[in-house]
Amino acid sequence: MKSKIKWKDDILTAFSNIGNSSHIENICKETFSIRKAAGRSTPNKFRQTVQRTLQNFSSDASDFKKSKNEDLFRMVEGKGKGVWGLRC
Repeated sequence: MKSKIKWKDDILTAFSNIGNSSHIENICKETFSIRKAAGRSTPNKFRQTVQRTLQNFSSDASDFKKSKNEDLFRMVEGKGKGVWGLRC
Protein backbone atom coordinates (compact mmCIF):
# COMPACT_ATOMS: atom_id res chain seq x y z
CA MET A 1 0.00 0.00 0.00
CA LYS A 2 1.30 3.43 -0.95
CA SER A 3 1.80 5.78 1.99
CA LYS A 4 0.03 9.13 1.89
CA ILE A 5 2.21 12.21 1.48
CA LYS A 6 1.59 14.55 4.40
CA TRP A 7 1.87 18.33 4.57
CA LYS A 8 5.04 18.05 6.65
CA ASP A 9 6.64 15.98 3.87
CA ASP A 10 5.96 18.64 1.25
CA ILE A 11 7.26 21.35 3.60
CA LEU A 12 10.43 19.34 4.21
CA THR A 13 10.86 19.09 0.44
CA ALA A 14 10.32 22.83 0.17
CA PHE A 15 13.15 23.42 2.65
CA SER A 16 15.32 21.03 0.67
CA ASN A 17 14.70 23.19 -2.41
CA ILE A 18 15.07 26.65 -0.83
CA GLY A 19 17.56 26.07 1.99
CA ASN A 20 17.48 25.37 5.71
CA SER A 21 15.61 28.53 6.65
CA SER A 22 13.30 31.01 4.98
CA HIS A 23 10.41 33.39 5.49
CA ILE A 24 6.94 31.82 5.64
CA GLU A 25 6.00 33.43 2.32
CA ASN A 26 8.84 31.65 0.51
CA ILE A 27 8.02 28.38 2.24
CA CYS A 28 4.39 28.73 1.15
CA LYS A 29 5.30 29.52 -2.46
CA GLU A 30 7.60 26.51 -2.73
CA THR A 31 5.18 24.18 -0.95
CA PHE A 32 2.35 25.36 -3.22
CA SER A 33 4.45 24.59 -6.30
CA ILE A 34 5.33 21.14 -4.98
CA ARG A 35 1.73 20.26 -4.14
CA LYS A 36 0.31 21.64 -7.39
CA ALA A 37 2.88 19.78 -9.52
CA ALA A 38 2.03 16.55 -7.69
CA GLY A 39 -1.74 17.05 -8.06
CA ARG A 40 -2.28 17.38 -4.29
CA SER A 41 -4.72 19.76 -2.63
CA THR A 42 -4.05 23.49 -2.44
CA PRO A 43 -6.84 24.79 -0.17
CA ASN A 44 -8.01 28.40 0.04
CA LYS A 45 -6.39 28.73 3.48
CA PHE A 46 -3.06 27.47 2.18
CA ARG A 47 -0.84 29.80 4.24
CA GLN A 48 -2.71 28.94 7.44
CA THR A 49 -2.29 25.24 6.71
CA VAL A 50 1.46 25.62 6.20
CA GLN A 51 1.75 27.77 9.34
CA ARG A 52 -0.23 25.27 11.41
CA THR A 53 1.93 22.40 10.14
CA LEU A 54 5.13 24.26 11.00
CA GLN A 55 3.78 24.93 14.50
CA ASN A 56 2.55 21.36 14.97
CA PHE A 57 6.06 20.07 14.33
CA SER A 58 7.97 22.70 16.35
CA SER A 59 8.73 22.65 20.05
CA ASP A 60 9.09 26.44 19.77
CA ALA A 61 5.29 26.60 19.50
CA SER A 62 3.45 26.81 22.81
CA ASP A 63 1.03 24.00 21.90
CA PHE A 64 3.62 21.44 20.71
CA LYS A 65 2.41 17.98 21.70
CA LYS A 66 4.47 15.62 19.56
CA SER A 67 7.44 13.47 20.45
CA LYS A 68 10.99 14.78 20.32
CA ASN A 69 11.67 12.94 17.04
CA GLU A 70 8.81 14.91 15.43
CA ASP A 71 10.34 18.28 16.41
CA LEU A 72 11.26 19.19 12.82
CA PHE A 73 11.03 22.98 12.54
CA ARG A 74 12.26 25.99 14.50
CA MET A 75 11.46 29.68 14.68
CA VAL A 76 14.77 31.12 13.51
CA GLU A 77 14.20 34.70 14.69
CA GLY A 78 11.68 34.00 17.46
CA LYS A 79 7.91 33.97 17.60
CA GLY A 80 6.01 36.22 15.24
CA LYS A 81 8.91 36.98 12.88
CA GLY A 82 7.80 34.54 10.17
CA VAL A 83 11.21 32.98 9.63
CA TRP A 84 11.28 29.22 9.92
CA GLY A 85 14.07 26.70 9.63
CA LEU A 86 14.81 23.04 9.91
CA ARG A 87 15.76 21.84 13.35
CA CYS A 88 19.14 20.11 13.10
